[in-house]
Amino acid sequence: MKKTALLLIVVLILTVGCQPAPTPTPVPTPVPPTPTPGASGAPVVFIGKPESGSIEDMWVTADTDLSGSSAKTLPAVFPSSTAELFIVVKFSSLPSGVNLGVDVMGTKGIVQLDKEAKGKMLVTDKLVWFFALPVKPVSGKFADGPYQATVTFNSIPIALLNWTVGNVPR
Repeated sequence: MKKTALLLIVVLILTVGCQPAPTPTPVPTPVPPTPTPGASGAPVVFIGKPESGSIEDMWVTADTDLSGSSAKTLPAVFPSSTAELFIVVKFSSLPSGVNLGVDVMGTKGIVQLDKEAKGKMLVTDKLVWFFALPVKPVSGKFADGPYQATVTFNSIPIALLNWTVGNVPR
């Protein structure tokens, strides 16, 4: 009996002691942000559809006259020291219960936006709705370089807008 018990203890010690070490959980390697194309990319790329409403167009502008002939700036290049831009969403039919949002990426990552900036809305006599979402960095102005905004409807990405600040005459 003693030999059997001793043999069982030796087998247990060898079995437990010979287990391979647990594989450590791999730590994901941080992925650097994709470079934003700025004005060299398409001005707008639609990547989704809103649940309601019909988007006719979308653009970035510094112009506060939403329906004016100068409202759309192409190529989307704005002067150095630009302090505020607007993401304009033009609807041909109005969405119901939509929460519009904008996130902006620059060469240094996410641009912190002023949450107190006020948007605008315009309805034309042709029943076209324009919503202008303010894009104003908390730093006071945009640094020179390329930018990309992701426009969301109820937190669902709908479009990417590309523009550049700087490298243009004042």
